[in-house]
Amino acid sequence: MKKNVYVVIVLLSFLLMLNAQTETGFVEESVDFTRGDAVYSGTLSKPAGEGKFPVVIMVSGMGPQNRDWSFGKNYKLAKIFADYLNKNGIAVYRHDRKYSA
Repeated sequence: MKKNVYVVIVLLSFLLMLNAQTETGFVEESVDFTRGDAVYSGTLSKPAGEGKFPVVIMVSGMGPQNRDWSFGKNYKLAKIFADYLNKNGIAVYRHDRKYSA
C-alpha cells in the first residue's frame, strides 16, 4: 500500500512538472545586483499582468549551479518550480552562483 501511494505521488509530481514546462503566462526579465565586488546575475519571473506579487528568492545548494539548477540534457529544476509558482500568483527571483559556469 505504501509503495502504491509513493508511485502515485511521484507520477503526480512528474505530471505537474511537465505541465509547468509547457505552459506560459508569466514574464521573465534579467536582474543583476552587486554586493561589494561581486556581481550576481539572475532572472526575475512574475505572473503576467499588473499587480503586486509575493516573491520567492531561490537559493541554490552546494556545488556550482546556474540559476535554473540545470542537469541532464534539458532538465531545469529551479525553472520548473518558478513556472509553477508564477502560475499561482507568486514571483520568483533565481540567480547564478558567483562561481557557476
